[in-house]
Amino acid sequence: MSSGTLVKVERYYNRHHYGSIAEIDERIITATKERDDVWASILALCMATPRDITPDGEDPVQYVNERLADLRELLGDAEYNLQALHDIRDGWETREED
Repeated sequence: MSSGTLVKVERYYNRHHYGSIAEIDERIITATKERDDVWASILALCMATPRDITPDGEDPVQYVNERLADLRELLGDAEYNLQALHDIRDGWETREED
């Protein structure tokens, strides 16, 4: 027998307004693709030779670090957006708009 913790959390997502579950479902598909695209870029960066992808005159280590930091931020934003969409869809019946 397993054990766990049940919590009930109320969240407010600023600037997230949707008219129907179908609209949310469409946005989930788009958001999932965006997240997967960012992840693909991270994987491509991992497999690349730093000197081959670094623009002329830039330090390869610094370039890769900056690029990875940018992709990390994009991935975090994409994950947040996707979580918001799922939360709103799951709580659709209890939503309150302002």
